[in-house]
Amino acid sequence: MAKPRFAQMEVVVDNPPDKHGLTTFTIIRNIGRSGHHYERHVKLDDLLSSHEAAQVLRISVRHLYRLVKEGRIKYKKQNTHLWFVSRDVQRVLASSFSRTSLVVELSSFQTAREGVR
Repeated sequence: MAKPRFAQMEVVVDNPPDKHGLTTFTIIRNIGRSGHHYERHVKLDDLLSSHEAAQVLRISVRHLYRLVKEGRIKYKKQNTHLWFVSRDVQRVLASSFSRTSLVVELSSFQTAREGVR
């Protein structure tokens, strides 16, 4: 069986969104089969790789590049790599959701948070 090319990744929202729909979150990467994981707390002005931005937006990397080509998301280019500011990625996410799905998303966050207490 072939190894996955990239580590498995999960995005965990730490705080409820502010009035603009922006929040901080943690990216957890599971590395290998030994159970090791790497956590990174992402603030609003931090840079995300293409794979991390695609995971936050819940789309494929290919579709993310399509959004870049259409000019719908801002990016920074360093050599051949594209980097995305967390704030810009979250704005695209907020604009792609309808109002009702945002309410469902926020209510599921509240439910998950109450279960932790």
